[in-house]
Amino acid sequence: MNVSAVGSIYLAEKPAGNARPRPADAGTEATASTQVRLSGAAQELLGSVLLLPTRANAARLAFEAGEAIGAKLDAAGIPREPGFALEIEDPNSAHVTVKGARGDTRAIEDLINADPKLQMAVHNAYAIASQIPSIDRALQYDKEYRAARTPAEIDRVNARYADLLGGRMPPTAIALDYGKDGLVVKINGEAAQA
Repeated sequence: MNVSAVGSIYLAEKPAGNARPRPADAGTEATASTQVRLSGAAQELLGSVLLLPTRANAARLAFEAGEAIGAKLDAAGIPREPGFALEIEDPNSAHVTVKGARGDTRAIEDLINADPKLQMAVHNAYAIASQIPSIDRALQYDKEYRAARTPAEIDRVNARYADLLGGRMPPTAIALDYGKDGLVVKINGEAAQA
């Protein structure tokens, strides 16, 4: 598979002897696009655009899914208000669960789950949003690790980020709320903005 269009901005230095590896100095903070264009077999397998896990992309996907949900509700004669919550109970399934204080949540759930494209739109907004806290924490670790100048400072940074380094990040709370503003994705209580 040719994935030459996909690259990484993080290249670790080779440690000398028993020294700990340090990230390569990038000079300035990387500014990356929110999309990666794929080529070759990767394009055939995944499509032409791969969205990066950013708050803007999560908000954009939620907005697009919200527009589609609103159109489906209107076409079915189901009122948009009061609002309701969408949940992805199993990240390995496209099934969307609808919860809220209204009597037609099951009808809304059936409407969404009857449309595989809409299911995936909701699921993709959730999936992208769920990656952001880990990426943010990894970037903060990288920044602090680069700033550390002594072995003691490096040890303190590594201890502070032991959960990240050990693969034990705390769970992320992702909420998908549909209301008068459409579908809004919240990451640990904070709404993602486009």
